[in-house]
Amino acid sequence: MEFDSLTITIILVLAAIIIGIISRKRSKDRCLLDFDKSPVTIEKIDGTVLAKGVLKVKTTGMIINFPKTIKTHSGFLISSYLLYKYEFDLIQAIIRPHEELSEKGLSKRNNKLRKTYRPSLFRKIIRKIRNLFNALKDSFLEIMNISLSYLTARKTALLTPHDKYVRKLNNNLLESVGMSHEPLIEPFIGHYVVFELIKSKEKIKLSGVLKDYTKDYIEITDVKYTMPEEKEPQMVDMIVPQKLAVIRHFSGKIPYNFPFLKEIRTFALKINKVERNKEKNSKQIPTHSKSD
Repeated sequence: MEFDSLTITIILVLAAIIIGIISRKRSKDRCLLDFDKSPVTIEKIDGTVLAKGVLKVKTTGMIINFPKTIKTHSGFLISSYLLYKYEFDLIQAIIRPHEELSEKGLSKRNNKLRKTYRPSLFRKIIRKIRNLFNALKDSFLEIMNISLSYLTARKTALLTPHDKYVRKLNNNLLESVGMSHEPLIEPFIGHYVVFELIKSKEKIKLSGVLKDYTKDYIEITDVKYTMPEEKEPQMVDMIVPQKLAVIRHFSGKIPYNFPFLKEIRTFALKINKVERNKEKNSKQIPTHSKSD
């Protein structure tokens, strides 16, 4: 059975539409979503502050809501900053300072870290399944991209009349291809890492705990980092673009009680103290009864 050029083009365009719909529905980056509704500072690649406020992640970009309304030099009253997806190349790092988190926000952060670093069996299985599908998706998209590039290069007679649609599909696939699953660093989630970050055209080395990664970003927690326009370093969580950062060294896994069981340990010590006091008081009761 032979297909004419129109049929092949329609099939390819439908494939592009399906891929586009799926990618748009899943286009909210997992690392960015982890900082959703958190106070952040967005640092530009030139080292200046792009925006500072509460982050809200959207499909086509992000909104940074300011703590209060600001009056610009031109007299405009503004309360937020919109950063579109095509402007993400301006980002050097998305920084979440620990001291700016509320008690509720800090509790939510620690709960997420506990689930990531000490996952249940169910979460382990879900992540393995997701990694399998991501690896298959990466391979599938790469094969399709190579095939379309080959057909376009050959200028096949069947595709030439509708070449612009093929180029559009090829561009969509190129945008979708990325290492959604990286076997090299996957086993080291929850480990201390040293990573290199290109800042002001120079490489600097920082350390922290690897939280997660996607094809575009790496998320690292508990980094000692000097914020833009600040002199002293402070503890922060960071999201850095993969094109500007690379994990260079791994160390040991974080202790089991870091940082999630501190409150539990404190509570346990209080309980033990109460129990010791009860035991001590109970031993004194016979003495009093004897004297009576």
